[in-house]
Amino acid sequence: NALFGDLLALCSAAFGVAYLTVAKAVRSEMSVMFFITCVLFFGSIIVLVVLAVNPHEELTFDMDPFHGVFGGFDFEYHRFEVLAYLAIVVNFGGSMGFIRAMQHFDTIVIAVGTLCEPLAASLIAFLCHAGLLPGPLGWLGNFLVVVGTLCVVYPSMGKSDGGMH
Repeated sequence: NALFGDLLALCSAAFGVAYLTVAKAVRSEMSVMFFITCVLFFGSIIVLVVLAVNPHEELTFDMDPFHGVFGGFDFEYHRFEVLAYLAIVVNFGGSMGFIRAMQHFDTIVIAVGTLCEPLAASLIAFLCHAGLLPGPLGWLGNFLVVVGTLCVVYPSMGKSDGGMH
């Protein structure tokens, strides 16, 4: 249903703004490692609760590779390597990168910069032979996102108060 998808997108945007606003406020009070640990812990709890109450998803607390909470440790399917990559590269390079960048950029710059994530994900998936490149309309959308991002980021780079230090 398109309306449901639109509502999910709206909720996602609202929670994204709330996350960045709260992160900017509390980040200066604690270390990046402690902050990201709290974010990942509470995110994991939310995912487990949603999976546990969803009647369409089977969730078991074992090492079943398809629906077990600890299925990532089933070495037969080589998922541990993927989980390690996600934990190290994605979290340290992605999530922690945004959190660290908050020290140097306004929150709006970080928020707009996250809009480029789908473009980067598409390119990475294509380079890894795991996805296709977007069609002409997708490229037009990506171009508009990049131009819009540059329109927000470029003026903030010269600011000394709240902008880049």
